[in-house]
Amino acid sequence: HIMEKKHYTGAETIQALTSIIQEMQARAQAEEYGHSFIREIAFLTAHSMLHLLGYDHVNSAEEEKIMFTKQENILQSMGIVRK
Repeated sequence: HIMEKKHYTGAETIQALTSIIQEMQARAQAEEYGHSFIREIAFLTAHSMLHLLGYDHVNSAEEEKIMFTKQENILQSMGIVRK
């Protein structure tokens, strides 16, 4: 199964991450989900970067499983786990 990968310039990547990861929203989400602000920022960064690399979780259950597994592996490799 090959997914079409999208390629973004450095400026587009920074702009996308800036618009996606907003401090106030991340703090609110961390509180809502009951974990730390650092974990929420790490989650949003991993999630956003996987999207920028062409992964998605909307189109199919298979793609969702692939993306969410990669996302969890990234967080675990950084020592960031749900508490």
